[in-house]
Formats: sequence, C-alpha cells, structure tokens
Amino acid sequence: METYSLDQTDKDILRCLQKNARISIKALALTVHKSQSPIQLRLKRLEQLGYIRSYITQLDYNKIRVYILAYVQIKLREHSMGLLEQFNEEMVSIQEVQECSQTAGLFDFMLKICVTDIQAYHQLIKDLITKPNIEQVVSSIVLNQGKNENNWSF
Repeated sequence: METYSLDQTDKDILRCLQKNARISIKALALTVHKSQSPIQLRLKRLEQLGYIRSYITQLDYNKIRVYILAYVQIKLREHSMGLLEQFNEEMVSIQEVQECSQTAGLFDFMLKICVTDIQAYHQLIKDLITKPNIEQVVSSIVLNQGKNENNWSF
C-alpha cells in the first residue's frame, strides 16, 4: 500500500467535506484557495487511498422521532482474539447496530444501536444476551442528543 502523508491542503479538503459532503468541486477549490483541477485530483487520491470511505447523510433523529437510540456495553466471558473478532463480525451483520467499538475498561465493546420502537429494542437485547460468549449487557437509552457530529479535528 502506498504511504501518503496528509498536507495542509488535504486536511482543509477533509475538514470541508466533513461539514458538507455535497460541496461542489468549484466551491471546495474556492474554500481551500486552490484551482479546481488539483482539488479534483487530490479528492480522487484521498478516495483511492481510503482517507474518504464514503459520503453519507447524517440524519437528525430528533426530527424523525420514531426511534430509540441506545448505547449498549458488552462484557464477554472469554477474550481470545478469535472470539473478539467473531463478536465484531456478528455485530456488523446486525442492521440496528450503527457502531461497534472494542473498548478498554470494565466492558469489552460499546454498541450504538438505533431501533424503531421498544419492542425492537427488547428483541435486540434478548438476542444479544442469548449469545454464548456474552457475560453482561448494560444499556443506556438516549433521552436527548445535545451534540451529534462526526467532525474530526486534525
């Protein structure tokens, strides 16, 4: 794999895209004070190298209002690399799991889940606790989301 170090222009491009993934090449070039052609080439390179994985829409769950958002902490019984990877792969296949992060501390994983109603939430938790390597499941339901951004500062 090609090694590449982000320069200031690359970082400026990524910052702009985090705020508005639909920005035009022309507007992006104006924002970072470069011409369109080099910006387009840089953008393509950032995509090819995996710095940009996708362009997504961030929904305002407060406006949708037909959902339950929760953070679920998972403690496993056993911790071999194979079992950790297996758990992570299982979570990837569950549509309601938006994020799955392996963590240090009292719990092994933190899940961010979004379900349509309390019955769907209950079913998902029941499915989780019946998995053979799950020792403990602790949930926190989100009452209000004060900040919901995916902007990285670098």
